[in-house]
Amino acid sequence: MGATSRSGRTASQSAWNRSTRSDDPARPAVAPSPSVLLAPRAASVAIPLLPRHSPASERSPGAGSPASRSLVNYLRDRRRLHPSIPTRPVLLVETRPPVPLSHHVPRPQDLVAFAPHNESHWIALRAALSVGIPLAVLGLTDHMEWSLFAAFGAFTALFGRTDGYRRRLHTQLAAAAIQVGGVVVGTAVSAAGSGPWGLVLASALVAAIASLVGDGVGWHPVGPLFAVFAVATTAGVPATSTDLVPALGVSAGAAALSVVIGVAGALSPRRRRLPRRPLTAVGPGLPVVRVRGSTIRTGRYAFAVVLAGGVATAAGIGHPSWAMVAAVVPLAAADIPQGSVRAVQRVVGTGLGLVVAAALLLIPDPPVSGWGLIAVVVVLQSLAELFVGRNYGFAMVFITPLALTMSTMVTPLDPGSLLRDRGVETVIGAVIGLALTILSREHRGTAARPSAQPSAG
Repeated sequence: MGATSRSGRTASQSAWNRSTRSDDPARPAVAPSPSVLLAPRAASVAIPLLPRHSPASERSPGAGSPASRSLVNYLRDRRRLHPSIPTRPVLLVETRPPVPLSHHVPRPQDLVAFAPHNESHWIALRAALSVGIPLAVLGLTDHMEWSLFAAFGAFTALFGRTDGYRRRLHTQLAAAAIQVGGVVVGTAVSAAGSGPWGLVLASALVAAIASLVGDGVGWHPVGPLFAVFAVATTAGVPATSTDLVPALGVSAGAAALSVVIGVAGALSPRRRRLPRRPLTAVGPGLPVVRVRGSTIRTGRYAFAVVLAGGVATAAGIGHPSWAMVAAVVPLAAADIPQGSVRAVQRVVGTGLGLVVAAALLLIPDPPVSGWGLIAVVVVLQSLAELFVGRNYGFAMVFITPLALTMSTMVTPLDPGSLLRDRGVETVIGAVIGLALTILSREHRGTAARPSAQPSAG
C-alpha cells in the first residue's frame, strides 16, 4: 500500500515537473494553466467545478492539460501520505470562452413549445385552495380590504411545486417568511408616505434579500419575482399604521395555510412514493464560489429593479411594480436563450392577457366584484399554475388579468389607464431585464441549457 502510494506520488511529481520545465533556455517555463487556482501549501483536495463526465468540448483547454491533471494527482497522493495536513479546497476554475450572441438567439418554436404536463393539475389545485380559502374567509367576514395581504401570503404555495415533501416544507417556510416580510414592508412604505421612489428602493432591498435567501435555500421558481410583486403592489395601495397588524396577521395566516396544503399529500402513501427532486445540502458547507455568484446575482436583481422602477417613475407612468417584475424575469433564466424566450413570451403573453383583462374590466357591470371577484381570482390562479410550467407565454394570458384584478381588489382604478400602464411597463421591464442578461458574463459564458420552468408573476 505504501509502495503504491509512493510510486504514484513519484510519477505524479515527475509528470508535473516535466509539464512545467523546459530544457530550451530560450523558451520560458510553462506556467500552470490559468484555469487552475493554486491554494496554499496546506491544501490537499482538488474540487473541479464541472462534472467529471463533461465532454471535452465543454471544458477549457487548460483544464485538461497534463499540468492540471498532474497537479490533481499529486495533491490527492499527498493527502493519502499526510492525512494530518489540514484540508482546504483547490478550486479548478473552468473558464469557458464567451459564446457568441448569435448562438443564443431563441428559435421560434421555443416560444410556442409546451413542456410535459407533469401533474400540473395537482399544483393548480394547491394554488387554488391556498388563494381561495383565505379570500372566502375575508368575504364572509366582510374584510375584502385585506384581500391583497391574503393573496400575496398565499403565493407561498407556488414554491417547491415539484419537490419532495421534506424539501417543499423547507422551501415554503423560507418563501413564507419572505412573502410576509414583503407585504409588511410594502404596507409600511405606503403608511409612511414614502412616495414612488421609496417604493422602488424598498422593492430593490426586498429583491436583494429574497435573492440571497432563494440561493441559499435553492427554491423554485428561481429569483425574487414574487417578493418584488408583493412589496411593490402593497406599497402602491393607500395604507395607515393601523394596517400593519392586519398585513402581518392575514399574510402570515394565508402563508401558513399554503404550507399545510403543500405537505398534506404526505398523508398519502402513493404520493410519498412518487419520485421527487432530492433535498440538497444548505448552510456553511456550500462552496465559496456559490457565495460569490449569489452576491453577483443579488446585485444584478437589485440594479434591475431600481433601473426599471426608476425609468417608469421618471416617465410618470403609474404602477412601477409591473416594470420591476418584468425586469426580474429574464435575469432568473440560466442563459441568454432562456432569458430572451421569457422576455418575448412575457411581452406577447401580456398583450394577449390584456385582451382578456379588458373583457373583464371594461364591460358594463363587470363580474369582478365581491364573490365574483374571488371566483375570477381563483380560476385565473388555477389556470396560470396549470400552464406556467409548460409554456410561460400562454400562462401570461391568465397571469395578466389575474394581476390586474388583484390591483382592483382594494382600491377602484380606472381600467383604461390600468391596461395601458401594464402594457407599457411590461415592455420597459422586459427590455431592461434582457439587456442586463445579455451584458452579464455569467449568462454569456454559459452554454444553452434545456428549458426550465420559468417564474410566474
